[in-house]
Amino acid sequence: GPAHGASLSPRVSLGRWEGGEEQGGAGQGCKSRGLWGIAQCWRGVVQQQVQRFLEAAGQALDLVERYCRLYRRLRGATEELFGQQAAFVLALGQGFAGALLQLSFPAALHVSEQFARYLDGQIQELHGTLGSAGPAQRLQQILEPFVVISGLELAHPFEHFYRHYLGDRLLARGPSWLEGAVVEQMGLCFPSRFPQEMLSNLAESEELQKQFHLFQLQEQDRRLLEQD
Repeated sequence: GPAHGASLSPRVSLGRWEGGEEQGGAGQGCKSRGLWGIAQCWRGVVQQQVQRFLEAAGQALDLVERYCRLYRRLRGATEELFGQQAAFVLALGQGFAGALLQLSFPAALHVSEQFARYLDGQIQELHGTLGSAGPAQRLQQILEPFVVISGLELAHPFEHFYRHYLGDRLLARGPSWLEGAVVEQMGLCFPSRFPQEMLSNLAESEELQKQFHLFQLQEQDRRLLEQD
């Protein structure tokens, strides 16, 4: 069943993928097309596992935590099998993207809202540790499983939900380098660039406030000088 499929080890799945088709099929293609062919096979393995996971865990309360664990597991398997070769890191992301593309519209809405909610919680936690070492590295680790939605249709509802959570955070805490870093790393996940505009508008507003405050101080100084 799907739950069992989601727990298959990537190594076993790759073996099945390579050996499970007749000559001329995907398995033969892996061997005959060299690096590119193997990368495409790995993409297929990843996509299959992620699809099975989403089918089995689509409505689970801990969907995103489990999704992140699956990403880390498949990322680790990719590095174990193929090292840091860019073709396979790319294949990993494409496999996740391919699986997310298969979601129905209601499922995509649910997943994108859960992604945005989870990231909100993680960013809130990071806000509380900004004085400690390594928040930038931690942020990159948090965001990596979600960057795969860049360019997907799923990015549109994700952006919609994300900007609402972002708005709440900005009202509660104001702008910070952390919010800017998130937007910078996830830029293509925001096709309408609403979060970028929100941060830009806020920065402009703050700059205008500073200029007005400076103007008021200069006016006070001028009046004091006139009184003297």
